[in-house]
Amino acid sequence: MKFVDWNVDGWKTGVCSVGPRGQPYSLLHISNNTCVQHSFTELKDRYNLLYRKKAHVHHYLQVNAMEECEFDEALLSLDRTIGGYQDLEQDTRVVDRLQMV
Repeated sequence: MKFVDWNVDGWKTGVCSVGPRGQPYSLLHISNNTCVQHSFTELKDRYNLLYRKKAHVHHYLQVNAMEECEFDEALLSLDRTIGGYQDLEQDTRVVDRLQMV
């Protein structure tokens, strides 16, 4: 997908007049930026607050038959995702500085 050259982060939004059944229209938003890492970081902080207290964990362990190790795996996955976005943001800053020189 091509993005306009003046939008460094890259985004595209499209409204379709033929929406899903029962809906008047449909909206598609595709973005390519690193600002989403802040949302993931906030999500991780809230997750840690609840998980330290084991809040709601019993629902997942008893009702959904999950194992407690899956919570740790989910946190590691989120950490890797956040780290990936941080690396991309750092790489972008380096490229921006090089272009300024």
